[in-house]
Amino acid sequence: MKYLLLILLLTGYIYSQTEYSAYSDTIGVNGQAPGVSDSLFSMARGELTFLDFNDCSNCPLRAHVMTFIFSRRNPEIKTGKVWLFCDSKRSSKRDIYKTRKPQYLSYKNICSNWLFHVAPVIIFGSDTVVIDPSTQSSPVMLKEWVKTISDSSLSFLIVKNDKYYSYPKDEYDFFNDILPRWVNTYSFENEIDAIARKLTIAYNPIFDPVKFQFYRYKLNSIIQ
Repeated sequence: MKYLLLILLLTGYIYSQTEYSAYSDTIGVNGQAPGVSDSLFSMARGELTFLDFNDCSNCPLRAHVMTFIFSRRNPEIKTGKVWLFCDSKRSSKRDIYKTRKPQYLSYKNICSNWLFHVAPVIIFGSDTVVIDPSTQSSPVMLKEWVKTISDSSLSFLIVKNDKYYSYPKDEYDFFNDILPRWVNTYSFENEIDAIARKLTIAYNPIFDPVKFQFYRYKLNSIIQ
């Protein structure tokens, strides 16, 4: 078995109410032992203290910071991002939900009415592992992660390359779930500066140059 994602494409559904996208990217399988995911999770929790994992917003930023650091610290590890959308956020279902009450993703009644959530994903052999300190206390299998935040709602799952910072939207701001390929709009000459700028904007009411330098320093020190 070379790629687990090819199997998932054939099954269509990985959980009773979660549809799996046929347009997911193929993420390479890692040869390391699954215990590597525990180390990455511990590193995220212990060293990325400037990320607010209790924040119900900014999950694209958290996921991007984690995959960026994982790939710089461990270039041999192949990572991706798993995106889970509530069914009513899909462009292809927009007309349906004009008359149907939408169901949202949620996490333990703490974070409710999520339109989507995203986290790093790593494949080890036949195991697809999600690293998401915002909703889990340890690395978990993909099915368990999905169940945690969409247990009673229709949802749509897609796995993409970790280079994508955001998802494609249609003219109504819905997720374009029928787009075969995403276009990477996140392209910067200096990615550390770009991420530091996004962190500054996300966690401060106004742009603070001191905070920007702090995030820039933290990112540089962690990846070296």
